[in-house]
Amino acid sequence: MYQIGDKVVYPVHGAGWVEAIENREVAGCNRSYYVLNLPFNSLRIMVPQEEAEKVGLRDLMPPETADQVLRILEGKQTESEMSQTVRELNLEKWNNRFRLQMSRIKNGNVYELAEIVHGLTVRDRLKPLSTGERKIFEQAREILFSELLLISDDAQPETASRIKNILDLPN
Repeated sequence: MYQIGDKVVYPVHGAGWVEAIENREVAGCNRSYYVLNLPFNSLRIMVPQEEAEKVGLRDLMPPETADQVLRILEGKQTESEMSQTVRELNLEKWNNRFRLQMSRIKNGNVYELAEIVHGLTVRDRLKPLSTGERKIFEQAREILFSELLLISDDAQPETASRIKNILDLPN
């Protein structure tokens, strides 16, 4: 159960905070909703409290996780640390890659999201991405970076500095 002011991540749209908790009557049923403010995408989303877990609403990643995510984005993970996600980015047909990447984004796993962003960054340097892959890349990057930006204020100074360097932000 989240409280007003809690920082959260909505898997398909990015990071923000619980702005309010409202009760609304919809189709004759009184339900409680989290009102999320997702500033990176300029969105306000209402999520029924009882559906929050089902849609993948989660807390921000802890600093230890952010460190591993940054290693993935920087391309510093070893071959054995790479998951199946990176290997799947090399599938022949772009539509198969697209489907797999979308399912990975929707599941909300931050490591897989980082691997998608890193993998597509590398792929884009080798050969321009298709329109569909470019859309996935931009969506995954926005979701991940919105979370990293939101935690950078709470992170240890060295983590915040790495985030700023990866995102090319002024210190």
